This record gives sequence, structure tokens and C-alpha cells, in this order.
Amino acid sequence: MLDSPLPKGFIDPLGTLRLVTVYEYFDFPRLFLSRNETGQHYLCACVEDELTDDFEDLSRWLCAPVSLERIRLIESDCVQLREGFSKVEGGHCYSLSLLDGEVESVNRVGCEVLPDEDLPEEGVFLEYEGEGVDHSFDPQQKAIAYEADVVNVRLRSPRILGMDVPLQILSNFSGKLQELMNVIAHYNSGFEGEKGRISEAVVEDSELLFSGAFQGSFGAQIVSKKKRDLVDSHVSSTLYEFASLVKAGGDEDKLSLLMSAYNQRVASKYLAFLKVVKANELSTSFDWASSGSKELVSFSLDCFQADAAIKFVSKIEESLSKVIKVRAELTGWTHGSAKFEAKTPGSEYKGSIHEDLLGIQTEPTIYAYYDMEIEESEESRLTGESQKTYTLRSLERLDR
Repeated sequence: MLDSPLPKGFIDPLGTLRLVTVYEYFDFPRLFLSRNETGQHYLCACVEDELTDDFEDLSRWLCAPVSLERIRLIESDCVQLREGFSKVEGGHCYSLSLLDGEVESVNRVGCEVLPDEDLPEEGVFLEYEGEGVDHSFDPQQKAIAYEADVVNVRLRSPRILGMDVPLQILSNFSGKLQELMNVIAHYNSGFEGEKGRISEAVVEDSELLFSGAFQGSFGAQIVSKKKRDLVDSHVSSTLYEFASLVKAGGDEDKLSLLMSAYNQRVASKYLAFLKVVKANELSTSFDWASSGSKELVSFSLDCFQADAAIKFVSKIEESLSKVIKVRAELTGWTHGSAKFEAKTPGSEYKGSIHEDLLGIQTEPTIYAYYDMEIEESEESRLTGESQKTYTLRSLERLDR
């Protein structure tokens, strides 16, 4: 069943509202019938919905108390939808303002003073045929039907126009999400070391499939490839840990506690995911359902939270990284692309130059010898293959 977009707790004076019937859906139920614990019904309509400059969801709702007889007249097109709010039996509606899903204010408003822009247009009828909203993208229903884990993901960004999303954003976001899932699953399977290929079994267990796009700000439904068995689901535990990381946002205390359980490879992949969110100014939301649970787990991350998390997770990744101290010949240096090459009699190193070093290092001498500090990391790919990556952190010329 779909959840009501209104807060689940008690709203004074409306009570605790439960969703009964959805008449219009776009990203979330926008026009629906609800009922409180005393049996009072309300016709609820979203009259304002916007994302603030701080990526907070601001919405305003009209909630009109209605009798069952009145709602039957509206559903059967005997009464215009506009009159469902402008000619309420009790003569008043409630204007409800929400910020990020929390109640900001509730005001009782006389029907005669309702702003015209808040009301449906003249001559519009509900045209309800008794079917309600299409539940084909309801994650809870699909999780039960597929015996799997299902995640509905919504992406908002200045670069995304409705359902039109740049492929680069979509591929980067989905790719980094899958890579993060792989390394968390790899770590949870007992492979705590940094090195080595992620096994095919782990990759298959954690694989996510694109199951379709739904209307609204761009929405994609993701389904776990592997069905849940009677005992447990590896992808469920991995999604739980992903949700915990996202819920932590930029809170350093929470991130410190969560990241302390992981190795550098997981920190690196979460950092890469966060950078995609920040770079594309994304506001993301997730609704996760599992066939093994009756709960719908919702969580979100915006680019400001990602930026705060990046600063902290970068420090954690650095502290977990392996730093190699070598005396080597510098064979390549490109300041513009921040790339270097170096070699010793037994090894070669190619990789990136750390931004801190770029800021202080003048153009070095090629084919000269230096004492170097090189950070070694293990980069895993979607296929499970891994390769070492190197970052040059310090450079000191040897005396001639």
C-alpha cells in the first residue's frame, strides 16, 4: 500500500490521518481521501510543492472535512472538484504547511476566503472510475510479488527536467551505487583485506536491476537480481548499511561510528558516490521495501549533506590508506591533469597527484630522483575486478 505524504503521527486538530483512496499521483499522492481515528474523512490536495534553495521540501496542503455522502457525490461527478473545497459542509478547510515532511503550521481557513489559485479550476470533475492510483511501482507490493528487495529512487537536480535526465548523471549515479553495494557485500562476506578481486558470487548476490521509470521528478525502480531465500538476503543487509550511511548525512559522530567498521575500499567507494551527488547538485530520495519486512524504509541525501560527508569521509579514507615511502625516478609529471609517473628498479607507479601537493610543488625535474610518499588504494570495478591506484602525496628532491 502507498503511504500518505502527510506525517504519520497526530496532527492537531485533524488527528492521525490514514490514506484511504488516491485520486491523483505524481511523485507522491497529491489528491486523496484520508480518514482519522474517529472516522472523520478529509479530502486532501497538494496546492504547493517546491524545493527550497537549501534543498528542503516545502509543501502546502488543503484538507477539507467531508462526509461519505459528499465524497460519493464528488467521485460520481455530481459535484465539481472545486466545490469539494470551496463548499465544504462545515464551511472551513485546514491549510497544512510541511517542511521536509514535518508540520510547520496548521490553519483553519473559511471556504469563502480560500485563494482562487489554491482551488481546482472551474468545471473540473474528479472522473474517478474506482481504480485509484496505479500500484505497479509500489515498492512494497513488488517486493512481495518478486520475493526480492525493491528500491524506488528519485533524483532532482537543476540539470534534470522532469523525466529527462542526462545519461551521464544516470550512469555515474547507478554505477557508483552498484560499486558501493559490491564492496560493502564483499566486506560483509568476511573479506576484510583491501586487496583482491571481489568474487563472482558476491557480485551476483549484490547486483541491482533497473526495473522501470515512473512519473514525477525522475524516478527509477531498482530490484535485487537475487530473490530472497528463507533465511536471509545478502542484498537486504547491504542495503541496510547503505541506508544507515545515507541517513547519517554529514553528521561526523554518526559517520565516524559507521565508518569505523569498514576498510579503506568501502570508504573510497562511498566517497565516490558522495562526489557524484555533490557534482550534479542532486537531491536524492529512496523508498526501500523488502519481502522479508512489512516496513517501508525511506531516506534521502542532498548535495549539501554530501558535501559535508565528503569532507569527513575523505579524512577517514586517508587515515585508512596505505602510504608507500620510496626513492624513485620521476619519469612523468603533468600539472594540468594532475598525473605523475615514477619508477624504481623493481616497480612502476602511475597515478594522480594529490591536490595539496599540486598547491605547493613547483614544476619538478623529470628523470631526477626523489623521496616520495605514494598512497596505494585498491580500486574495484562493477565486474569485481580490482586494480591498484596510486596518489602522489609528497615529493622531495635528492641532493645532486
